[in-house]
Amino acid sequence: MLPERHQPTFIQAVIAELGNFPQSGLFYIGGWALVSVSVDLFSWSHRPGYQISDYILAGSTLIGGAAITFFSATRMVETPMTWRRALKFFGTGAALFAPLLLASSVTLLALKLKVQWGVFAGLFLLIPSLLPLAFLPGWPIWQATSERLIGPIEAFRATKGFRWPLIGAACFGSGFNQAIPRTSSANDLLTACILSVSSSLLACMSTVLGLSIAVAAYRKMSAAHAQA
Repeated sequence: MLPERHQPTFIQAVIAELGNFPQSGLFYIGGWALVSVSVDLFSWSHRPGYQISDYILAGSTLIGGAAITFFSATRMVETPMTWRRALKFFGTGAALFAPLLLASSVTLLALKLKVQWGVFAGLFLLIPSLLPLAFLPGWPIWQATSERLIGPIEAFRATKGFRWPLIGAACFGSGFNQAIPRTSSANDLLTACILSVSSSLLACMSTVLGLSIAVAAYRKMSAAHAQA
């Protein structure tokens, strides 16, 4: 193990992961982006309402994107793809997103029912619900590659020393994903095509960046745990 002063910073580790991103992962992410453009434009043609087929296609695209994310992550950390690892990866990922989904659901339900205190409660919960996503991007990969159960507290403790870079990366990623308006806001086909292609390219870059952040975080978390 190198002395601590020779260890790369978190940002340097993320840049290294970006440079070593597997070509097979880039290929599948690019194919997923092309499918996303087609689905996006198909749904745009049905606006302002949506049909059952739109929801089915959107769900299928989401599942496909999740599968590609797992595939790319396993290639980056050089671990075999197995159903057991996939279940641990997606189960841990679901645990990360659960607080955000709960807070969003409370807010939307309160808005629909016109319950003012419920809206405030949901909005109040939104900020803390984002913290697991900010601090623990490497947790699903660590859990998928581990033979034992790794709890969120243990995972959080392993991020000691690079938590501020994690927050910065989360803020940058959040703003990055909102840079392009939604395709549904377009009023003509040409604008819809431009927005859809731009959004898909942005999603590709966001996926690659997000995976690089997650893998860099995983490596530092597992190394910190091994040292402890």
